Amino acid sequence: GCGVLLNGFLRDVACLRTMPLGVRALGTYPVKSGKRDWGVRDVPVCFGGVSFRPGDYLYSDEDGVLVSDADLHAIVVGSNKA
Repeated sequence: GCGVLLNGFLRDVACLRTMPLGVRALGTYPVKSGKRDWGVRDVPVCFGGVSFRPGDYLYSDEDGVLVSDADLHAIVVGSNKA
């Protein structure tokens, strides 16, 4: 599946729950934020003591988030075919 990992807060949670999209954030905030710029993409970022690089794989569930430079799903599925 696909999803979004935010180093920040979000709103409209009820709407987001109806979408086929995983969303993890620090929390919710009911007030609309102001936009400062367009932002950037495909650049390394670091938050929560973890570095995220373009091409990394993120896996998330109710217990937390795992970051890997390898496609762990493909490795596990591939090892089960042997």
